[in-house]
Amino acid sequence: MQNPSKPAITVFGGTGFIGRNFAAYASAQGSAVAICGRSPIPAPLAPLATCHAFDATDLAATRSVVEQTRPEAIVFGISRTHPRGAPNADPSMALTELRALENVLEAAREFGAKQLVFFSSGGAVYGDGPQPHRETDPCRPKSLYGQLKLQGEALIKALSPALGIRTTILRIGNPYGPHQSPFGLHGVIPIFTYKMLTNAPITVMGSLDSAKDYIFIDDVSAAIWACIERQAAGTFNIGSGTTASLRTLIESISGICGVQPNLEYRDITAAEVASFSLDVSKARNELAWRPATDLDVGIRTTKKWLEQNYPLARAKPATARAK
Repeated sequence: MQNPSKPAITVFGGTGFIGRNFAAYASAQGSAVAICGRSPIPAPLAPLATCHAFDATDLAATRSVVEQTRPEAIVFGISRTHPRGAPNADPSMALTELRALENVLEAAREFGAKQLVFFSSGGAVYGDGPQPHRETDPCRPKSLYGQLKLQGEALIKALSPALGIRTTILRIGNPYGPHQSPFGLHGVIPIFTYKMLTNAPITVMGSLDSAKDYIFIDDVSAAIWACIERQAAGTFNIGSGTTASLRTLIESISGICGVQPNLEYRDITAAEVASFSLDVSKARNELAWRPATDLDVGIRTTKKWLEQNYPLARAKPATARAK
């Protein structure tokens, strides 16, 4: 049931993994939530949410939806590129999310939104360098994806003071959990879990010693909600505060699935960051937030969701041979 004391929230990129889960989380807290996406909206996780299918690069359409929904907070999770995308991507596609962001900022100003929360990337904007990464560290993104996230941050910082909008930038680690596709180019935990459940070979990019910050999606949603509830401004790392190597992930998933994996190896590209860790002390101190989900618990929850939603994952696989 919607609670009039809770902020109305419009989620751009609301059909994506993080946006869709956060829309459900915010709706459960009592907020009126509008889910915006470019493609037809699937049955939302948040039954009381309103759904709007349009392209945010269309300023008139963006203005119309923001005027209709009148959000106190806007969450921006649109991303048309990904960390393993080709560095020579079509420039018009690469700039799409920046055009959309500019339109959303303009509509937010016009119709009185008080806050914009922007999803950046803790794994891509920092690049290589001393770790754990802190929000004050230099950013040297290696991929087009990371460069565009950093450009989005710069656009927000440049425009928001004149627009009178409080802005929050979240540099999120590697999120995982239910409703993340096991067939994408990233999302190693659902991909590996599904492949073990279906007895398919697993491709390891780079070294098994590569270690990253993996954070369960419910913890990400709780961090976004804390930013809105506390009316926080600034830049925050959002992660588990720990790292797990690919070796650890594979061993954990293997034990939970009861399967010995068949591993194949490929080199990572020059644009990929092999390992990263995030210092999340600022988010702990200023947002009164902390990640609550243990990695094994998160993997078990993801496995259960895959088994419930993908028929092939329900069958008990034959034990794969290990390489």
